[in-house]
Amino acid sequence: MKLFQTTLLFGTMLSTPALAEGAFTLGAFTSNDTSVYIDHDDWSLMPYVAYDTDRFHIGFDGITYHLLDTDQTAVSVGATTNYGDIFDQEIALFDGLDREADLQIELTGSHDFGGFFVEGEVAVDVSDAKSGHLATVAAGYAADLSFASLSLKGGMTYTSDEHNQYYYGVSTDEATADRAEYLADDAFLPFIALEALMPVSDNVVIVAQIEFRDLDDVKDSPLLDDDTSTSALLGIAYQF
Repeated sequence: MKLFQTTLLFGTMLSTPALAEGAFTLGAFTSNDTSVYIDHDDWSLMPYVAYDTDRFHIGFDGITYHLLDTDQTAVSVGATTNYGDIFDQEIALFDGLDREADLQIELTGSHDFGGFFVEGEVAVDVSDAKSGHLATVAAGYAADLSFASLSLKGGMTYTSDEHNQYYYGVSTDEATADRAEYLADDAFLPFIALEALMPVSDNVVIVAQIEFRDLDDVKDSPLLDDDTSTSALLGIAYQF
């Protein structure tokens, strides 16, 4: 699950003439997007590789095709996977909580009103991993400063019971003396997020993101550390 909803803009945040013919992006980012779980508070470092054209994106963060991409409106369809990397099996509480990699099909859209913007996403897992779905709506404001581009947005994500069982649930077979059974319902999870893009040169940019999410609707899960989560990401990318 993208507890921290990164768009991972490494593929599109740099404007280079090569993008019309195709451009590669190399980067690295560190995040603590699993810190919502008990004892999952380590930062992870991951490489990033992507290839982009005006219409197509393929990278570690998935595959995307831009159905519509203008200065104001964007509509895209894509596919992503979480690779099944959800729980730290070295932590006793999560030992035996195996999750298969999902395959999520996503439809996203956004519209810019000149600083103020709205965006939405609908995603469905078409694998047997969780067979869940989610929908997100958000609104925010973006501003270009002399040293960075900043955006602040807030919104709500609806997640189905299958989706929540995959990430927060404990089935009867998975219950232990230290891990109570928990059958998840669907949920509404509000969030607020801040993103900064800081150009270093024409081809290099630093990305910083932080998100606060209210998990009150799933707070009874024995896997959660709190009923709110704070997730962060810091990365750098080079496009050529």
